[in-house]
Amino acid sequence: MVKLIICILLIILILSHKDSKKNQKSGFVYFIQDPDTKQIKIGVAKDVSRRLKQLNTGDAGNNLKVLKTIKSKNPYKLEKEYHRKFAKYRTNPKGEWFDGKIKKWI
Repeated sequence: MVKLIICILLIILILSHKDSKKNQKSGFVYFIQDPDTKQIKIGVAKDVSRRLKQLNTGDAGNNLKVLKTIKSKNPYKLEKEYHRKFAKYRTNPKGEWFDGKIKKWI
């Protein structure tokens, strides 16, 4: 019984942490392009410069460029709207990378 209660409390803690992140007060929706593949990532960050550095140290290399940022009081909601708007251009069904064709609409 004690193990069950501990598991339930851990689940509640994990879910509340996720919710607090999603309800972030303000931040930026960013559009970052990989010039080699032309793909565009739509994401959220409080500090876009820092996020760009993180992405540039990953698999993408050091060529990523910020195309646009939008300051928002509810960046996760706005990001979700852009993901829906450009859903048919996703390069991966669950990912945040989109075909470069969307550049003309951002």
